[in-house]
Amino acid sequence: MKNLFLILALVVIFSCPVLAQVTGYVENQLTFVGSEVTSNIDLYLSGSIVGKLGWSAWSLSGQYWSEAYVGSTFSPTPWSQLGVFYGVESANPAGRYATSLWFGIDEVSFLYIYEDGGSGSWYRAVGNFNLLNEFGLGFVGQRCLGNGPRVQINAGKFVGWATTLQKNGTSTELVGIRYTF
Repeated sequence: MKNLFLILALVVIFSCPVLAQVTGYVENQLTFVGSEVTSNIDLYLSGSIVGKLGWSAWSLSGQYWSEAYVGSTFSPTPWSQLGVFYGVESANPAGRYATSLWFGIDEVSFLYIYEDGGSGSWYRAVGNFNLLNEFGLGFVGQRCLGNGPRVQINAGKFVGWATTLQKNGTSTELVGIRYTF
C-alpha cells in the first residue's frame, strides 16, 4: 500500500508538461519516542504552470502511515505561496485534503500545513532563521507531538535538522536529512 502512494504521486507528476521546471526534495525523517524509532521518506515536487500559478505534489511513506497528494499553488509575491491539495492516505476513508502557507524573506522562513479527511486533522508549523549560511535556528509545532526548538545545518543541496517536541510531559525527537534538487 505504501508503494501505491509513491507510484501515484510520481505518475501524476511525470504526466505534467512542465518537467523542465521541476524542483523538490527527498527527505528521510527519524522519529524517536521512548525506545521506539520510526522512519518516514518524504518526496516533494513542484513547478510553475503560468505566471503566479503552480503545482506541487507530496508523498510520505513510513512504517505505519502513507499518504500522497497533488494540487495547485498561488504565489502572490516572490516571498509567499498558498497551496490547496487533494490526495489519498492509508486510512479508511482514504480521501485527504491539505492547505499550505509559506513565507520566506531573506534568512527567515515559515511554513504551515493543515491536513484533514480520512484519519482526521493534522498540522505542522515550521519556522527557521538562518544565522549563517550553514546554520539555522527555529521552532516546530506539530499536532499530537507538541512544540519545540529546531536546529538546521545547510550543506549545499543537503539540509540536516533536529527538534525536540514536548506535549503533556512526553518528549519526541525528530531528526531529518533532506536532499534538494
